[in-house]
Amino acid sequence: MPGGWRSGLGLAFTTTMPTSSADVALLARRAGFGATQTQIDQWTVLDRAVLIDQLLNTSAPYSGPAPPVMGDASGLSEWAQFIALGQWWINRMAASTTPIVEKMTLFWHGLFTTSFSKVFDPPMIAAQHAFYRANALGNLKTLVHGMSLQPAMLDYLDNASSGKWAPNQNYARELMELFLLGAGNYSEADVEAGAAAWTGHSIERTTGAYLFRSSWHDPSIKTFLGQTGALDGPDTVEIMLTNATVAPIMARWIATKLWEFFAHPSPPTAAVNAIATKLLENYNITEALRVLFNRNEFYLPASVEGHVRSPLEYMIAILKGMPTVTAEELHPEWFLDDMGQIPFDPPTVEGWKYNGYWVSTAAAGAKANFAQYATWRLAGLSKHPFAAITSLTVNDAVQLALDTFHIVDPTPQTEAVLRNWLTSQRVANQPWFEANGMLILVLLCPELQIG
Repeated sequence: MPGGWRSGLGLAFTTTMPTSSADVALLARRAGFGATQTQIDQWTVLDRAVLIDQLLNTSAPYSGPAPPVMGDASGLSEWAQFIALGQWWINRMAASTTPIVEKMTLFWHGLFTTSFSKVFDPPMIAAQHAFYRANALGNLKTLVHGMSLQPAMLDYLDNASSGKWAPNQNYARELMELFLLGAGNYSEADVEAGAAAWTGHSIERTTGAYLFRSSWHDPSIKTFLGQTGALDGPDTVEIMLTNATVAPIMARWIATKLWEFFAHPSPPTAAVNAIATKLLENYNITEALRVLFNRNEFYLPASVEGHVRSPLEYMIAILKGMPTVTAEELHPEWFLDDMGQIPFDPPTVEGWKYNGYWVSTAAAGAKANFAQYATWRLAGLSKHPFAAITSLTVNDAVQLALDTFHIVDPTPQTEAVLRNWLTSQRVANQPWFEANGMLILVLLCPELQIG
């Protein structure tokens, strides 16, 4: 298109080749939490690489509410603070002008994980969360080094009490096994050396701030992943990130996790290697994502059809479709536990798994309970999205239901179910149930479960 095109976000781009509507919709779901048909129609004029640049642009400021006050100043119990923080983040994910930042904050939260159930300190959890967001698309070295010194992490993996007289191995082990390298890429001697290196990295308990206790630290010579010296904890991180033998393993581990999170659980070797190579160039997370989203494999059926929304992504997609409704009003936290995912509280240090992990009878039942609850709750708030559905034709009512929740490419089967159900309601002259029944059906339709 001569002269370029100006997006609805006020940014100018030059286009060379349009992107298919299906690819645009996929990118909007994966790099964010979905988009309207109008947005998708606008973005299809962009070349795919240009669209990806736009989706990775984080310059648009967030103008929503500040995070809730944590600690004694909040006047709330620790549990109430935890709930308030989760509701605030859900709202922010649904309303963010830079959804890729929230998506990557969720990714790092699930990889470099801690849980409120163990830490039980809202200010520490909130501080770690803010750190992940601030570094979500920045420099991987900065992120990993900072993550390692977060009080929530030191508390969660028991390093806060680790001293030279009895080094605790939890953090040293998980840093390699789950966070950066994967099982089989280190030895028990490396765990012992790493644990000794991390002694003394602790917390000032009265303030919850990071504290290095030098008298607790083991200053002896250690050998870690083939390198020998009077290693400190951060030195072990630097070795994993920069050692010529170990760093490629680290980069492929992170690249694999990124592909599994954004695409599907069987990453192609070529894609993983390309993402890892970009990571090793300068540790730029944004550039690694640019490689991922530009890979042709990302747009194949294995990716398009192989990504089940996590419970948080599901709830956010629903709230995104109803921008006047907040998490405080709809209380997703009442249902997320049974769906399998509570923000800030993953079940183990392994975090959450992806895709098929979310498919279970318990999760399906919880979604059904939520859908039923949402109908009367939204009606009570006078915010039911289908309150005027009885005045619409069947086709228009079905289109409203799909458009509301950004279902831009429904299957013929889904459309037929919605049409046939509403037609039968009208034949039976039951207008009182039209709005609620349509909401339940669309919230449980397959297209809203697939990301």
